[in-house]
Amino acid sequence: MTGAGSTLRWLYLAVYDVVLFLGWSQILYLAINALSSGGTKSVYATIENPLQIWQTAALFEVNIFVLGL
Repeated sequence: MTGAGSTLRWLYLAVYDVVLFLGWSQILYLAINALSSGGTKSVYATIENPLQIWQTAALFEVNIFVLGL
């Protein structure tokens, strides 16, 4: 059973890391595009919604601590 639990922990952490990496990459991409096309004033307006989504998703970091992963 320890092997299955260990595999599940590894899978959870791997998926979590990949998903957050992709989310933050999206924000970086959107910010660079907004900066190059509209200047600094348009950056936050462009990334506001994705930023809120990915910041909220980062709360799953608490699960990692609580579950001892």
